[in-house]
Amino acid sequence: MSVQEHTLKIRVFGIGGQGIQFSLKTLGYAATIEGKYASTYSSYGAEVRGGPVLGDIVISEEDIVNPYFKHPNVAYIIHPKSNFSNINLKHVNICIADNTLRQILPATGNRIFLPILENAYDVGGLQYSSIIAISTLCVVGVVSKDSLLSSLKSLGKLDEGNIMAIERGIQMSMEHNIRELWKY
Repeated sequence: MSVQEHTLKIRVFGIGGQGIQFSLKTLGYAATIEGKYASTYSSYGAEVRGGPVLGDIVISEEDIVNPYFKHPNVAYIIHPKSNFSNINLKHVNICIADNTLRQILPATGNRIFLPILENAYDVGGLQYSSIIAISTLCVVGVVSKDSLLSSLKSLGKLDEGNIMAIERGIQMSMEHNIRELWKY
């Protein structure tokens, strides 16, 4: 099996204040807890809140030779104001997007629309949307819930809101049959 087959390239699109950088750091730590390799990269504008944010993570069972990529295997688009126009979704194996993007995103390829923002507001606010989104990866076996929780603990962020966000993300994913729709 090639290194490429052991490598998951994820790109997350959102806006400042959604916790994208934090969620990728949490996911990266969770992957390393499980003995995998992880590398993250983020890009954002001068705005602290509300501006476009882009974050990448590579998770691999092998050493990561080059953490940069043009085309992700998986894309998360979690806010309608995020700048996702620069990605060619034809090259993405799976795109998980918030329900508010159903009318905006082209209906090509494997798209899964989830109530990410709605669940974030139920948990406590926009800042939980990224943790809710990446929790879908627990359902498809990329990382475990226990590893995400351990990662949060090591980062000093194991609080009620983040625990609820992970649980809500996993519940939402199971209710929407993510495991059956996952085509990576």
